[in-house]
Amino acid sequence: MLSTEYTTLSKGEILERFKSNSRYGLTKGEVKKRLKEFGKNEIPDHRSTWLKILFRQLKSPFIYLLFGAAVLSFLVGEMLDTFLIFIFILINTVLGFYQEFRSEETFKALRERIISYSSVLRDGKVEQIDTRQLVPGDIVIVQTGDRIPADMRVLETRNLSVDESVLTGESVPVTKHDKDTRDFSENTITFQNMIYSGSVVVDGTARCIVITTGTDTSFGRIAELTLETQTVSGLENALSRFSKAILKIVSITLALMIILNLVLGLGVDDFPTLLIFTVALAISVIPQALPLVMTFSLSLGASDLAKKGVAVRRLSAIEDLGSLNILCTDKTGTITENKLEVKSLYPGSNPDLLLYANLAASIEEGRGLEPFDIALWEALSEENRNEISKFARIEYIPFNPSLRRNGVLVDTDMGGIAVFRGAVETILSGCALPRETERKIIDWVGEKEGKGMRCLAIAKRDLDDIKGVKSNKVWDYGGLEFVGVVSFEDPIKATVLTAISKATEAGIGIKLITGDSRRVAISVSREIGLIESAEEVITGSEFEKLSEEEKISAVMENKVFARFTPEQKHETVRLLKQRYRVGFLGDGINDAPALKMSDVSIVVPNSTDIAREASDIVLLERDLEVIVEGIREGRKVFANTIKYLILTLSANFGNFYALALASLFISFPPMLPIQILLLNLLSDFPMIAVATDSVDENTVSKPRRYNVGSILLFSTVLGLLSTVFDFGFFFYFLGTSPAILQTSWFIGSVLTELVFIFSIRTEKIFFRSSPPSKWLTFMALAAGSITIALPFIGFGQKYFQFEAIGYNNLLIILLIVVAYFISTELVKLLCYRKSGLT
Repeated sequence: MLSTEYTTLSKGEILERFKSNSRYGLTKGEVKKRLKEFGKNEIPDHRSTWLKILFRQLKSPFIYLLFGAAVLSFLVGEMLDTFLIFIFILINTVLGFYQEFRSEETFKALRERIISYSSVLRDGKVEQIDTRQLVPGDIVIVQTGDRIPADMRVLETRNLSVDESVLTGESVPVTKHDKDTRDFSENTITFQNMIYSGSVVVDGTARCIVITTGTDTSFGRIAELTLETQTVSGLENALSRFSKAILKIVSITLALMIILNLVLGLGVDDFPTLLIFTVALAISVIPQALPLVMTFSLSLGASDLAKKGVAVRRLSAIEDLGSLNILCTDKTGTITENKLEVKSLYPGSNPDLLLYANLAASIEEGRGLEPFDIALWEALSEENRNEISKFARIEYIPFNPSLRRNGVLVDTDMGGIAVFRGAVETILSGCALPRETERKIIDWVGEKEGKGMRCLAIAKRDLDDIKGVKSNKVWDYGGLEFVGVVSFEDPIKATVLTAISKATEAGIGIKLITGDSRRVAISVSREIGLIESAEEVITGSEFEKLSEEEKISAVMENKVFARFTPEQKHETVRLLKQRYRVGFLGDGINDAPALKMSDVSIVVPNSTDIAREASDIVLLERDLEVIVEGIREGRKVFANTIKYLILTLSANFGNFYALALASLFISFPPMLPIQILLLNLLSDFPMIAVATDSVDENTVSKPRRYNVGSILLFSTVLGLLSTVFDFGFFFYFLGTSPAILQTSWFIGSVLTELVFIFSIRTEKIFFRSSPPSKWLTFMALAAGSITIALPFIGFGQKYFQFEAIGYNNLLIILLIVVAYFISTELVKLLCYRKSGLT
């Protein structure tokens, strides 16, 4: 985290370097100078404001297309279409803003708003100072329960134990000392004479000197890497590609049409009429309701996820969630409970083992803040809890990191007892056990540690009368009575096995990235069925030695990454994204850069501020199974979006090409501009209801991505089929009056688009699919009824220049529509097999 320079200097050298005094601290005048030089001890705030959220709704290529279409409509005097386009944009913006703003408010409610203070030595007096006012060289006093406010070197300590899981992912507290350190390995992430911003004091006290503050701390540098990382969502990329493709196709076609009409003298010879007709055609091919359909669909998905305890901060993240191939997760709190439990005892027949283990807890009354003490207390029977009160604590010896043990002297009615608790090899060295007995203990411990468990051994010495006993006799380390060994584990969550099974079935690869040791990572991964061999595990130090090409192979082949630093997590996600869509689930500052780099970043409420700032989705309850269900929800949204894209592109391109070509054969527009725009309106509203549609199980069973080429090819084939049937309407009614031709083609176009919805909404034959939503059915029936009714009523004849076509003509139109539906079913099945969309 920090240069080894600060760990190797002596206390005197450190104080000299920062011109500070461990007994006096800095003067207030010096503090003011350093505040100007180094700035406040805080991380810059980059929260999403309501204005940012609002502008985010307008940052879409299709929104830009709609604005362009609205301007064109206005310039040629088509005020109705201008109005409708702006209504689409307004509804889309309001829906998206409402959903994301509400989620942001939920997120902000989870944020810690309490100002923290630190005990700081200034002008020889200890004062409570706002942590934002700390400067390098300040002397800070920390104690149990304090959150470390800056990166600091320890000057003096008493039994200091710190939880660094927010930085390293390691769930067990680290013991700290005040000596200079030169003994560290390439696997070292943090140092034992340093304490780091964001970590928490579990036990003990210490006097420290501030080394770095704000963005210069380990916490701050990771935050800076997080803020520098920018990603573009898969949805934005896909929309950008679609926009460019549509613009190219439309521009080329319209240019050819104008050339053929004006230069070669074909078709419509009135230029103003041709221009208005051309603009109407251009507008008709743009999927005007796409942003609205997507926002509506995403909002429905966000509402469903909210019921499951998931707050969505970025709406498009739901759809990105559905395209994930890889989900990276940390171990602690996601795979495991992040809570130590007593797993087993040796020997199992000793009823007093847990009692003696609790007597040596780090604070009185048998309970402590350390995970080991909490686990031991919870494993203690009610009878033994009551019995602990009969023991009077006389003296407590804190844990000594060099000796790797602690001790307690208690008095009872039967005399005194000195209890020792610590590392197994340390405790055994003080007991005179037969070699065979010691070997059995070591074998038992080796078996447990091989499964990723941690072990504590307990021994004792009975004293008849402690009043006259000298201290050195009490704590003389030798001739102890061995009591037993307790093994602990951080248990696997009950839902993890089911979640991993569901993820596998859904085609999602799980990768475990943790700060824990290789041995613990292997044990946990095997238990949950993630790996079969230790060859599927790589450590941070091994990863660092690889070339770029070897790193790419490593992240693709390995499933478990142990002892990984924040930078290595960030790089792992970056490399995975070269081939996959990647999600990341984390909570600590050590996860923040990887969260920001991922396609979808997922955190929990008790995550650090920086991790939450980098997130797209906040889990109100930490459960891997919820994420897997969320991925299914994302795939449902994705499936409905693809439905709409194919629907609108096929129908729009079909009409577009038919009308453009037909204009070359007659001297009047084959359909009036206002009729084209009404056609779009009547077909678009039922298509919007696609967002509420049900989906077949096979569409959510595997990850999918926007394959622009396949979608355009599919839409083109179905669009050409639509063009063929449009020409059927055209040639059948060509011998009638212009009004009859225009009216008949209008009715036929709307009805074919409506039945097309019920064909393309499923990859199966329509009658074998899941039933359509009620809203979709209602909207389609309403649009169809209006379409058939308009030519026969005065409103349609007056404002849209329709003409009553007669019931015989209407029957012919309906027969062509039925033939079209059957044809689309056959072509659809063939296209799904050949296009790569399935």
